[in-house]
Order: sequence, then C-alpha cells, then structure tokens
Amino acid sequence: MLFVALLAYFDDAATDLDKLRNVPIRNSKAALVRVLKSGGMPKQEALEALEGFDALYGDMPVTALDIYLAVCDAYAGVVRNHTQDAKKIFAAADCVARCARTRWSDVDMPGKEDL
Repeated sequence: MLFVALLAYFDDAATDLDKLRNVPIRNSKAALVRVLKSGGMPKQEALEALEGFDALYGDMPVTALDIYLAVCDAYAGVVRNHTQDAKKIFAAADCVARCARTRWSDVDMPGKEDL
C-alpha cells in the first residue's frame, strides 16, 4: 500500500515537472534572478547557478523547467558548501519548492539580470 502511494506521489511530481517544459520564458535571466532572490537562495550559490545558466543558455529561449533546474543547481551548491548548516539547506530546499509553484507570468518580465 505504501509503495503504491509513493509511486503515485512520484507520478504526480513527474507530471508537474513535465508541465514546466511547456511554459516558455522570454526574460530568462531576470526570471531566474527573481526566483532565486524571492526564494531566499544563498547569494554565493545563487550567483554560481546564474553564471552556469548564462553560460549554457545565454539569450536563447528557455522554459520554466530550465529555470527550475538552475534553482536545483543552486540547491546542490548549498548542500555541497554547507554540509553542517541544516537551516541553510532547508531554506534552499524551500526555494526549490517555491520555484516549482511559481506563477511564471509574475517573474517573466524584463528586469535586473544580476544578483
């Protein structure tokens, strides 16, 4: 029974991520900066993720999934750099969760493209 519930949870999560692939983002760097800042991602790891995102995509069109994966990269940096700081790790995980629930029309607008 527990296995079936767990499978259903992962199926729902995969469906949610798949939906992000269908959300085009025009102002990718500005949107990523907004998500990282509003989510409270630590600055060092946010900057690292933003630089990697910019190197990978530049001014190319992206989707909300690409932004989400960049936020996941920032989270990975927090886990790597702050292994003993549970508060910082949980705050970064919360940023990832908030990103998944972002109303993309609110963040996809021109604006500041640096932290």
